Order: sequence, then C-alpha cells, then structure tokens
Amino acid sequence: MTGSPWVALLVALAAGNPARRALPLLPAAGPVRLLGALVTVGVLLAVGLTAGAVTGALEVGVPTVLVAAGLVVGTTALADVLAPEPAALGGLGERGAAWCPVAFPHLLRPQLALAILAAGAAHGAVVGAVLALAAPALTLLLATLLADGPPAPRAVLAGGRVLAVAGVLGAVDLVLDGIFAV
Repeated sequence: MTGSPWVALLVALAAGNPARRALPLLPAAGPVRLLGALVTVGVLLAVGLTAGAVTGALEVGVPTVLVAAGLVVGTTALADVLAPEPAALGGLGERGAAWCPVAFPHLLRPQLALAILAAGAAHGAVVGAVLALAAPALTLLLATLLADGPPAPRAVLAGGRVLAVAGVLGAVDLVLDGIFAV
C-alpha cells in the first residue's frame, strides 16, 4: 500500500468538491437531489468495492492508477480554483432530472470515480466504499442546508476554492507516491 488513506480522503473530497457542486443544485427539489445522490453513491460504491478486481483485470498496477488519479484530480482541482461561480443546472424540473443532470454529469464526475478507484486499489475496498459515500453525502448535506437557510455563496465558494487547492496538493502527493512506488 502506498500513501495515506487521509490523503485519499482529501483527494476524493477535492474531486467531488461538495462546495462547488452544492450551489447549482439549490433549485432542485429535495427528492431530485436525494435520488441523484443515491444513483451517484451506487455507482461509486461499485467502483470502490471492485477497484482491486478492476485494476487486476486491466493489468494496471497501483502506482499507475495513483499517477493517473493524481494527474486527473490535480488538473480538475486547479480548474476549480480558477473557475468562476458555477451556474444553476438547467433542466431540474424535467422528468428524469435526478439521473441527468443531477447524478450525471454533475455529481458523478470522472475525477471522483478515478480517485475512488485509486483509493480502493491502494487501500482496499473498505476505504473505497467509505470515500464513495463521503463526497456525494457531503454535497447533498450542504445543498440541503443551503436550501433551508439563507445561502452564503461567497463563503461556500471560498471553501470550495480552499478544498480545490488542498486537492491540488493531495494530487501532487498521489503522483509522487505512484512514481516512487515503482
């Protein structure tokens, strides 16, 4: 095993970035947000629990997955640092909105799935499963809290940028762990 499960948690949270993902979900009704989060958790649980088998079947070593996850998460976290405030999602009132746009592409993001795959491969299925629950659950919780009270988008966006900067640092750690594990 390489790296720390705490770094894996930081990277997964930065990949999911609940602060940046919660604000566009505010116009969505509670059941739409919940169903979208459940779909996301289901897919990510499958990724986290089968990470070892998937990397074995693809004949990809853990160091390679760590480097790949670090590069993808680092790039997208840097984009989150530099990106403007996210706009509200369109089509939230339409039939099937929990599937698209809430679950995919908004919550179920490739960088999050890759971060969970790397964590599951490096630290085991339990860590992968915990991370699969953490990011969507925090996003749903934050969106629910913001929907019930007066939104403070500036503070939430600042928190999202801080998490993204931490994600860049965590991604660098993943890349270095992958390089030096070879």
